Amino acid sequence: MCEMGGTLNNINAVGIQISKQVPGIKASQNALNQAGIQGFWIYRHDPEGFIVDKACANLVGLDENKTFYTIDDLFPLHHPEFWADFMRCIKSREKGDLILLDATPKEGPNKDLPLSAIGSVIVRNDKDIGLYACGYLTRNSFSGDLFSHNIGSSGTWDWDGVTGAVRFSASYVSMLGYKDSADIATTVEQWAEEIVHPEDRASTAYEQFQILASPDKGDYFECCIRLKRKDGQYLWTLGRGLVTARDQDGRAIRLVGTNTDLSLVQHNFDDVREKLFTDTLTGLYNREYLQAHINEFEKDGRKPLSVIFADITGLKAINDNLGHSSGDILLKSASYALLTAVQKEHEVIRLSGDKFLILLPRCSDVQCSMIVRSLQVILQQRLTRDPHSIPLLIGFGQATVDEVENDSLSAAIKRADERMQKVKDENYEANYQILKQWLENNLGKEVEFSDKRRVTLD
Repeated sequence: MCEMGGTLNNINAVGIQISKQVPGIKASQNALNQAGIQGFWIYRHDPEGFIVDKACANLVGLDENKTFYTIDDLFPLHHPEFWADFMRCIKSREKGDLILLDATPKEGPNKDLPLSAIGSVIVRNDKDIGLYACGYLTRNSFSGDLFSHNIGSSGTWDWDGVTGAVRFSASYVSMLGYKDSADIATTVEQWAEEIVHPEDRASTAYEQFQILASPDKGDYFECCIRLKRKDGQYLWTLGRGLVTARDQDGRAIRLVGTNTDLSLVQHNFDDVREKLFTDTLTGLYNREYLQAHINEFEKDGRKPLSVIFADITGLKAINDNLGHSSGDILLKSASYALLTAVQKEHEVIRLSGDKFLILLPRCSDVQCSMIVRSLQVILQQRLTRDPHSIPLLIGFGQATVDEVENDSLSAAIKRADERMQKVKDENYEANYQILKQWLENNLGKEVEFSDKRRVTLD
């Protein structure tokens, strides 16, 4: 059940806040099918397009056996209104991160089949443009025969807009962990106070106000809302509502609808989010993680905030002479060293092939200098102690936010990068000789790099 009120005059007291994500549990494919979930999709901004599973491809009538589809591939299959609404969700936070759209195909074998696209933008850049989104394409089973709907993970309700009374189906009651409808609310005021999450109760979806107040915006709406179970846990649900009667002034006097448990689908959202934020080789956070969380690191509670930019010397040379599997070993060794050598609270991010960033909240510039020195000593000891391992040669640069006026984390990272490059330049010849000697000792032959410019080793 979404936003409703005992009368239209007190409707502002019972709101629904569209959420950015919904927590969930793992479910079997059978359970997903029973919940009416058909196909899974992932949107990516660069290159722009969709990754879809076979079920999703079948629903929209895709014939080709491809794993990635461009917007041009898919645009003819849906109405222009769908794409306009979808891209509005991607390019702006105006409507939050939730995606709830009518996705009825206009072409193909399932033409005019009522479908819904349910999903969420899960990574945005600093301009609020969605980089990744994911969700489900599901058949929209909403119908007038609401109380015949008896799926255990879904329930129905009937609201009297004049009296404020609300009636719930047995499946709705069961979904919330109760045995009898007498155990839960009988009026919309009780429902709002006892069942709806306070955050969802505290705000209102403007579009739904318009629907209840006037037929100008249609009679149907969808929303996400948290409902409190008997055990005290909150359940994320997808709510659908339909105005079935209005008074002479056009105000809703009867509303019926369904709520469907969304916890069955969230494990896929969580899994995709984890994969998007994790570097598959090293297990470290990646650049997308930094972009999505950079504003959080700049909060005053984390200052002083210092950063260390780290760059491995010789990764390309190792790849060229020993193969990429050896290069992978070098990257993993660097990741382990950066994770374990720093004793202070920190997060390590792999920005690109051989570049890493260490974020150090509540760390002054003096403390950061000591950490860099400790890392240099540890790497030098590693060279001496373990001469048979691939030389782990890393250049470091550091910076602290607010060491200059009008500073930012992005600017500090740039300074740390520039300082790291200066350090690498100063140590280039010495590191080059260490790497060349190690390769010749292990290969048993003289090594001549095809290009002795510094880019060859970087």
